[in-house]
Amino acid sequence: MTFPAVSISPDVDPRTLCPYCDTPLPKHPSPLLLNILKAIKKKSVRDPRPSNPLGLKASLGVFIAACQRHRFESDILPEAESKGWPKTIEWDKVSGRIMRMKPALKALIEDPGDNLVKNVEDDDWEIPFSDKPNKGAKARSSFWAEVMAEVKQKGTRAVAGVRAQFANFEKAQPG
Repeated sequence: MTFPAVSISPDVDPRTLCPYCDTPLPKHPSPLLLNILKAIKKKSVRDPRPSNPLGLKASLGVFIAACQRHRFESDILPEAESKGWPKTIEWDKVSGRIMRMKPALKALIEDPGDNLVKNVEDDDWEIPFSDKPNKGAKARSSFWAEVMAEVKQKGTRAVAGVRAQFANFEKAQPG
């Protein structure tokens, strides 16, 4: 099976694209992102593509940090800025904020999250919706239910392994 080559639009400056995944870089990349790109360029080889004539190629382990960072700066950071979230951590205030959240954090940590029931029809594990409001935070979380079902099916080692982490990468991202 062959796929048609995706060509770059004449309106797009290839210098504005990530040299690895060919998606647009943020309009104003941070010094951190620029330094990451500069550092990994040394470990890369030229790989011009129709979608990016300035494309580079490297192993996934080399360039993944750059793509994660530019997606963060392109998607998540603008949302945070629009919501007025601070860009720097006021370390002297962290302790007080954590202490105010102590009851909620303690409840989350101590929540066994084992309120799963077996669905006999499709041999799957799920949380009964009828009593979700009375359960702890883990039991109310669809993400927790999904992870626990996978653990019951495959085992802890398989779910925590590198292959499973890559397969579930998008679930672990902030936002």
